Amino acid sequence: MDPSQYPPEVIEALAKDDQRPNVIAALVCACAISAFTVGLRCYVRIVKLRIFGWDDWFMIIAEVFGIGMAVTLGLDTRDVVADFDLDKQTETKGGLGRHMLNLTQDEMLLYFKSFYSSILVYNAGMTFVKISILLQYRRIFHSGWFQRATLVLFVYIVLWGIAVVIWVGVLCIPVDKFWNPDAEGRCLDLLPAFYVPAAMNIATDFAIFLLPLPVLKTIQLPRRQKYMLYGIFGIGLFTCTISIVRLYTLKQAAEDQDSTWATVDAAIWSYVEICMAITVGSLPTLRPLITRFLPASMNAASSNNYLSAASKTSRAGYIRYGRDNSASAGQAAVKVATSISHSGTTSDERGIEMDSTEELNRKHRLPV
Repeated sequence: MDPSQYPPEVIEALAKDDQRPNVIAALVCACAISAFTVGLRCYVRIVKLRIFGWDDWFMIIAEVFGIGMAVTLGLDTRDVVADFDLDKQTETKGGLGRHMLNLTQDEMLLYFKSFYSSILVYNAGMTFVKISILLQYRRIFHSGWFQRATLVLFVYIVLWGIAVVIWVGVLCIPVDKFWNPDAEGRCLDLLPAFYVPAAMNIATDFAIFLLPLPVLKTIQLPRRQKYMLYGIFGIGLFTCTISIVRLYTLKQAAEDQDSTWATVDAAIWSYVEICMAITVGSLPTLRPLITRFLPASMNAASSNNYLSAASKTSRAGYIRYGRDNSASAGQAAVKVATSISHSGTTSDERGIEMDSTEELNRKHRLPV
């Protein structure tokens, strides 16, 4: 956009428009929610359960990338040191939320540097979130087909995440051509760099959301607990919806020449998506806290608390009985709790409670 083509009064009027407060408010709220949830997750896993798995580590890494994305989009970074002065390296300080006609060349340079950084950080963060969730699934559901399916999806997401980072890295050669149009070099078409990863992101979101549903349908739980379980996955569906909304905002931004103004919605929804994914992926691990504050909902007595030995065999992957496949052997009664995210050496960690007599037969096997 060439300012010389517009009357001074138009440029002066546009200078009053400023969406930066909206961007900062969205970043602060979303970042606070995801960071708080991950903090609670760490508290439960380390302090309450004293077990910390790979899924927890990957979720922490995802949160670090989430905070990094907030930094590139506009949060204050005075204490951050990077190769190209990251305390100025944010999109809002570079122009995000203002009209391009009102920006200086230096501000535009900062905007596109930050924009490039945010693409890398976003894709890396989403990859780590999905890795964490899949590792969580594999620790909970032990049926053969589910383990194979999660492994295939896991490998695909890792390879795709690496491919996207490489793709972004070669969008412009040399890299500084991305933010400096006067530099010598060449750039690929930028639209596929946004649309293709966004579309694949939506596909993997739905795959991760739908994958455990067949398993969940076979779990025998009190109605209230089952509704709570489906509620958690319902929030996961909301994350899929956010991915679709984000793709739409990317399309809207791509069609507008005033990119620093038009990309505000896309930037906000991108950040909300990664923070929501982190939050939803961590919610199931908070069962010990939920049972403390909502004991009636989580521990409601019901005859449905117990798995039916006739319908749950080792093939289902939840409980592996002895040769007689009888739940009465050893007089064990197994209650499946609502948590779908824990596995480890204790019943609380697995999200499974056992009520048994001293005659509990050791050949009964619970998932670990």
